[in-house]
Amino acid sequence: MGKVLICLIMAGLVFTGIPHYAAAEEVGAKMEELKSELKKEGMSKEDIDAVKGSMKEMIRKGAKKEDVKAAVSDLSKQGVKGKDLKKSVDSMKELVKDGEDAQTAGNIVSQAAHQARAEGLKGKDLSDRVHQAIKQRKAERDALKKQEKAEKDKEEKLKKEKEEKEKKEKGENEDNEEKGSWKGKHGEDDDAEKGHGEGKGKGKNK
Repeated sequence: MGKVLICLIMAGLVFTGIPHYAAAEEVGAKMEELKSELKKEGMSKEDIDAVKGSMKEMIRKGAKKEDVKAAVSDLSKQGVKGKDLKKSVDSMKELVKDGEDAQTAGNIVSQAAHQARAEGLKGKDLSDRVHQAIKQRKAERDALKKQEKAEKDKEEKLKKEKEEKEKKEKGENEDNEEKGSWKGKHGEDDDAEKGHGEGKGKGKNK
């Protein structure tokens, strides 16, 4: 019995460890594919190494490899490199961590980069524009979250007030029923006592 229990415990430990290990393997495999594909598109090893941490974090959070690649590749094609590239991809990562899907975050990054490029910006100025676009989107999301929370709190407050009102009305109805029952019972007793007294009086008159 003891050996069987030990085997079951060991099997459970192995089983519960598999999903985490598989997830890590999946992230690792996707990262290798991503780095290889970006290298084929002409990105330098230095630039890939500069953003690999943020790319890995986004994929770990559930971002599709294709969405991450599209944004990073577009930035690279716009001439964003080194620290400026890292800053832009870091900004995208923060938005993904905040709950934004990678495709939307990538589109924001790409649109901001293209707009900045059209205005003649490049390097640090371009990455600053991307950072500002991400910052603005994050602020919009925070405002939306606050609004949703306020609406939810309002709904919960109204629900609680309704429940308290119903509870109070139910209590008042029960009190009225008890009073009515008490009055009815004692009224019958009074009538019976009154009838008994009248009968007794008639007997004396005879």
